[in-house]
Amino acid sequence: MSYTVYIIYSKSLNKYYTGSCENLTIRLSQHNAGRNKSTKAGIPWIIKHIEYYNTFTEARSREAAIKKMKSRIYIESLINSANSLDANFWSDKYQNNSTQWDLGLVSPPIKQYIDQLTNKDCRILIPGCGNAYEAAYLLEQGFTNITLIDIAEPLVQSLQKKYKNDSRIQIILGDFFNHQGQYDLIIEQTFFCAIDPSLRTNYVIKMSQLIAKGGKLVGLLFNRSFEGGPPFGGNKEEYIHLFSPTFSIKKLETCYNSFKKREESELFMIFIIK
Repeated sequence: MSYTVYIIYSKSLNKYYTGSCENLTIRLSQHNAGRNKSTKAGIPWIIKHIEYYNTFTEARSREAAIKKMKSRIYIESLINSANSLDANFWSDKYQNNSTQWDLGLVSPPIKQYIDQLTNKDCRILIPGCGNAYEAAYLLEQGFTNITLIDIAEPLVQSLQKKYKNDSRIQIILGDFFNHQGQYDLIIEQTFFCAIDPSLRTNYVIKMSQLIAKGGKLVGLLFNRSFEGGPPFGGNKEEYIHLFSPTFSIKKLETCYNSFKKREESELFMIFIIK
């Protein structure tokens, strides 16, 4: 069991709030239902920062230390330093062609899922899109509303140049955790495994904000561990514990059609927003 220290932000109130709890999903729901809710403006509290502690005493002590600062500048610097993805790290990877994870093709399980989709106008997001093989395949199949986001500037510039005359696809340079929008389908392909595990709760909460009612999070998760990282691994039990408070787990199964080098190490997921 771990305890969470969190910072949330209300756009309508222009206010940060620091707290501590055991279950952040439940606590965030309580904030949005409480007297300080910002839902009347249609904008709920947004999670901005999370830290994990082994005991409630440690968490409460850290919460008190943050509150004692009484400084918005300190809060924002804490958020920016801890929660931003490392743009320089990933930009260097693409600049130096150090992309060993890149398989050069759309992943077979994702390709098979795309093949059975009938609504070609559904709103699709691919976060941490990399070389965007999935997006290229979506375009080949006639999909019309695709958004890509990545933090690596050389990569994004290359993709923007490649698709500059194609109105069906939008390519954004930016941090996924700051992205705003509504999507019917978000495709997960080696983005979750690339972020630090300390941001996984943030990932789930951000997905819940981006996916429209009835929408889906679909893609691949590693079912193995790695030394160091990225990539960072995990297992089925971990993922169920992490995602099930927010998503209905329609499918989370070992892939039968992975690339050979990833056989038996990938789980295919279909999660539906509750």
